Amino acid sequence: VVQFEEKTRLSYEQKLETSQHSVAKKLLETAITKESNLIASADVTTTDELLALAEKVGPNIIALKTHIDIISDFDYEKTIVPLKALAEKHKFLLMEDRKFADIGNTQELQFTSGVFKITDWADFVTSQVIGGYESLDCFKNVGVVAIVGMSSKGALTTSAYREEALKVANSHPNVIGGVSQNQLPEEMLLFTPGVNLADSGDGKGQQYNTPEHVFKTLHTDFIIVGRGIYKSENPGNAALTYKNE
Repeated sequence: VVQFEEKTRLSYEQKLETSQHSVAKKLLETAITKESNLIASADVTTTDELLALAEKVGPNIIALKTHIDIISDFDYEKTIVPLKALAEKHKFLLMEDRKFADIGNTQELQFTSGVFKITDWADFVTSQVIGGYESLDCFKNVGVVAIVGMSSKGALTTSAYREEALKVANSHPNVIGGVSQNQLPEEMLLFTPGVNLADSGDGKGQQYNTPEHVFKTLHTDFIIVGRGIYKSENPGNAALTYKNE
C-alpha cells in the first residue's frame, strides 16, 4: 500500500520568516498577535455603517475589506480619517477591494487621484492581472492581492487563465498573494472570499465555502467574510465566531 503524505500548509511563523514584502509581514504579524485569520468585508453604503462595523469587528479581524466607491456619502475627512483611527486602535489593516483592471497609466490615476486617494490610506489593494506584468508597477507602497480566480458561477477565470495569471502574480514584487478558489504556491498568501457558515449561495451567482473547507482543502491563509458578518444581528459576535472557526 502506497501511503500518500498529505501536504500540510506552512505556519504563519514559517511564512513570516520567508516573506519579502512589508505588508505581507505586517499581515502575518497581525494574524499571529491577534490569533485571527479573518478579514471582514464591509459591503455597506454609508460612512456611519462603515465606521460602526469597523468598531464592532475590529478586535477580531486582521483586515477590513472596503469597496470605497460604494459609500454614498464619502468624504475623505469624515470617512477615511476616522476609519484609519479605528484601524490603528484595533490593529487591523485596510484592504481596498478595487479590483483594478486597466492599463497601467489608468490604474495609476485610479489609485492616486480622484476623491478616494486610495494610495493615501490602503495597506493593500486587489487587482486583476489582465493588463499584464507592468500594469501592476503603479502600486507603490502597498501590497497587491492578485485576482487569480473568482468565486462567482460561470466566471471566466478558467484553469488556463489562472495559470497565466499566476505567472504574472508570482513574478511581481508588489504581489503579496492571490484571491483564488484553488491552492496557490506556498510563497503566495491565499485569500479566500465567499466564506459563509450558513449558506450555499446568494441567488446572484455567488457560491459559498465554509471556513473548514477552505483551510483543509485549499490551505488558505485568510478567509474573507461578508454577509455572514455585516448582515448578522450582532456583527461583533459573528466576527468572533468566524475567527474561532
